[in-house]
Amino acid sequence: MLAIIRVVQFEDPKNFNSEVLFQKYFTIKDGETMILGRSSAVNWQIPDPLASSTHLSFKLAGGMLIIKDLNSKNGTKLNQIKLQKQTNLYLDDVINLGATFIHIDPDHTPLDSRYKLRSPNGRDDEFSSEHDWADLTIPKIKKKKLE
Repeated sequence: MLAIIRVVQFEDPKNFNSEVLFQKYFTIKDGETMILGRSSAVNWQIPDPLASSTHLSFKLAGGMLIIKDLNSKNGTKLNQIKLQKQTNLYLDDVINLGATFIHIDPDHTPLDSRYKLRSPNGRDDEFSSEHDWADLTIPKIKKKKLE
């Protein structure tokens, strides 16, 4: 099993139609733990000044993708709610740290993994969200306008 994680940073983090400053896809395989942050020593480096050097970790084990904030300075939000403990992720969840947004990319994650990462009844815990992430979850790169 594996999951493809899409990390995207927008010029205006409140506007998913603003300029995309950074976009990268990361792969996590079953049994792996990956650390994301600003440091060059982490598995997945992101260029967000509001991210900590070692900001958060992802672990894929037994069909579950688990996220954990690593005592980051500015915190991590899952579906707009501050993440304070290790939590399972589901296919439609969106993680936010600084100006960076992260989600499991359903277009690139293999079908068998997508079935395992889908919440059977929708998320029914404190991270339930009615936010429409459609603009974020559609991969797009905008070309900078020449002046």
